[in-house]
Amino acid sequence: MELQFVKMHGIGNDFVLVDCMSSDTPELGQLARTLCRRRFGIGADGLLAVCPSQVADYRMRIFNADGSEAGICGNGLRCVGKYAYEHGISCSIEPAVETGAGVRRLHLAIGSDNRVEAVTVNMGHAVTAPALVPLNTVTALINSPVENCGEELRLTALSVGNPHGVVFVSDLYGCKFELLGPRLECHEIWPEKANIEFVKIIDSHHIAMRAWERGVGETLACGSGACAAAAASVLNGLVKWPVEVQLSGGTLSISTDADGSLLMTGPATEVFSGTAGV
Repeated sequence: MELQFVKMHGIGNDFVLVDCMSSDTPELGQLARTLCRRRFGIGADGLLAVCPSQVADYRMRIFNADGSEAGICGNGLRCVGKYAYEHGISCSIEPAVETGAGVRRLHLAIGSDNRVEAVTVNMGHAVTAPALVPLNTVTALINSPVENCGEELRLTALSVGNPHGVVFVSDLYGCKFELLGPRLECHEIWPEKANIEFVKIIDSHHIAMRAWERGVGETLACGSGACAAAAASVLNGLVKWPVEVQLSGGTLSISTDADGSLLMTGPATEVFSGTAGV
């Protein structure tokens, strides 16, 4: 079987995108494991599938490189929004997109060449209630001590469609990221594992972070992680809205609307397209 695909990225968080609008592609989890392998496949952090929806303009499904399905992906939503507009799936500049975490609304900034220059995603509210994150704890974790690798870390747990753990550090490259990231991802406090963000405060409106994504490992960017990092930084009184989040692959702007929903703005890039034998 030959499969048409497009390779895209959102500030370095890269994806293989498959268009399932006219025909369903089976076994998407297995397809993600095959196509996302670095050096042995196309190579990507995850697989995006654009599918029909009964409740929105179209549906996005996102699979991590290990084949597990995630509820939402901010960088993936920007890529899907650009792809859908430029490939004629939707002509709306404010499409509604169904995700595993609910319907999300996008706003597309269109340039003079009718290409999508940037995408703003309404990521919904950040929540800290243990049952909603979810957590295996009775109380919320807000800068709370968590034992890991013989060290006591202070972690803020919240969900932005996916579970996230945010740890504030003074040095992003001297914080044992490669050791603590995977162990925190699988810590017993998470019933479904979690994405982990290590965050350094720069000033009252700027932070820097490194992202350890569950089922993937370190990525150059994580859109929902940037939202979680910004929300946790505000929640802990360390910064004020709006927040510029500097990631390894680029910068995302995070703000809020009148009802407190998180708005994430950044670019999306189509790299190349091709056909894969699967």
